[in-house]
Amino acid sequence: MDVSKHNFLKQDQGLKDEMKFLNRDEEGIFIDGALDPVKYYGSNIKILWVLKEAYGDVFSYPDFFVNDFDKFYDDIVCGVPRHTWGTIAEVSHNILNGFIMKTELVDILNKKDTVRESLAKIAFVNINKDSSYTGGRSENRNLEEAMVHYNKFLFKQIEHLNPNVIICGNSFQFLKPSFGLPSVIKKVNNIDYVDHYRIENKLILDPYHPGYLAYGKLDSIMYINDIVKTVRDCLQV
Repeated sequence: MDVSKHNFLKQDQGLKDEMKFLNRDEEGIFIDGALDPVKYYGSNIKILWVLKEAYGDVFSYPDFFVNDFDKFYDDIVCGVPRHTWGTIAEVSHNILNGFIMKTELVDILNKKDTVRESLAKIAFVNINKDSSYTGGRSENRNLEEAMVHYNKFLFKQIEHLNPNVIICGNSFQFLKPSFGLPSVIKKVNNIDYVDHYRIENKLILDPYHPGYLAYGKLDSIMYINDIVKTVRDCLQV
């Protein structure tokens, strides 16, 4: 990053403070961003996950992660959203540690220290900062309405985090106009890759949402390896 560590951390806290006043109703909003700003700043490959929305009672992901990781691990990584967060942790770990290819079904949820180390180095944001009013099923209208309210701030977050890699969860359709409607890349040198885009120094991937793994319709090893392979082969740093 061109910005100093001191300035990055100061800006990061400023954005989180600003976020608290963006809510559209009295319930407040989910606070997101770099889960551990110090570790994120020091990561060689900066990964930002962009998903759609969360549901339930709002909270701060970074505060929860840093201040009570044991409960974060139990409730988020091993709880109801485990398919999403377990996969985020494993994909991120494999990218950050030499582009490891998954070869067997080893349960990442039994590797608490690995999960903590990997998640500490990434950032995570939702397009919709409010709690979803359609529960666990995201509908396009939720995101379209949220983009009207949060689009400017979302891109302020992205600019601040300055990621090398952005991994969307079938959510790039909502960001695409603001990125200038780039053309999707599906193959390179006749090799199939995850749908991705190159925008300046950023590689943006748009695979299925990791939560889809819960339905048994996707092979988890293939899903993880396809993302890791795409970043390995297509990231230009």
